[in-house]
Amino acid sequence: MVPVIVPAYAAIFAFIYLVLSVQVIRARRQAKTAIGTRGDVRLEHFAEYVPFTLLLLSFVEMQGGPAWLIHLICLAFLAGRAIHAYGVSQVQED
Repeated sequence: MVPVIVPAYAAIFAFIYLVLSVQVIRARRQAKTAIGTRGDVRLEHFAEYVPFTLLLLSFVEMQGGPAWLIHLICLAFLAGRAIHAYGVSQVQED
């Protein structure tokens, strides 16, 4: 079975990734930090978890997992990543 649900969510995550990447690049320039975070949470990104999670969800979909469950997990993951992005953007600069 070819996944059709997860790729739609992957497109949304790709757009968020693009927006966050621009913000992180700006913050890195401002903080003069090329690699790592040096404790600056603005430089944390969501690239570590999203690809792996989407891959696992694709496997569930290919195995015939219920569409409602896939949507529920994708929406919960999307909400979590959006809340994280919002929370990190609210950090007060010293």
